[in-house]
Amino acid sequence: DEQLVRRCRARRRSLVHRSAESRPRSLPGFRCPNASRINIDGELSRKIQKYSERAEALQCQTHRGMWREGMSDVHKCVFITVAHFLGFRPGDTVLDWGSGCGHTLSWAKALFDVDGLGVDIMGPAVVWARTHSVGTFCHGDGRYLDWIP
Repeated sequence: DEQLVRRCRARRRSLVHRSAESRPRSLPGFRCPNASRINIDGELSRKIQKYSERAEALQCQTHRGMWREGMSDVHKCVFITVAHFLGFRPGDTVLDWGSGCGHTLSWAKALFDVDGLGVDIMGPAVVWARTHSVGTFCHGDGRYLDWIP
């Protein structure tokens, strides 16, 4: 974990930082959609039942987050690999579809200085993320993203 963080920070320092004027603003005036419009039918309810149980059990505040097992260096390594592949740069804005507790967007901000929008269908996880994670988090149905600018 420490080696990954050092590697990411070294990469971040080597990037050409954009001036404040050239950075895109982090969703100025952005507002999350009304969560009461979320329609969870029987099939979707079955698919997300395990996440409902984890959110209701306050699993966000454990080392597991919304995962079945504890988050590990593998999770962070996958994130870092994807971020490098996509060319995250300081000031970029990224979407975390299925953001859960928001841990990944917190890593994104700490390691790459990107701003994040997290979308998750689990209300309790979004509430936790808004309080404890870095980014903007919306309780929404990830099947319908036409509200995102």
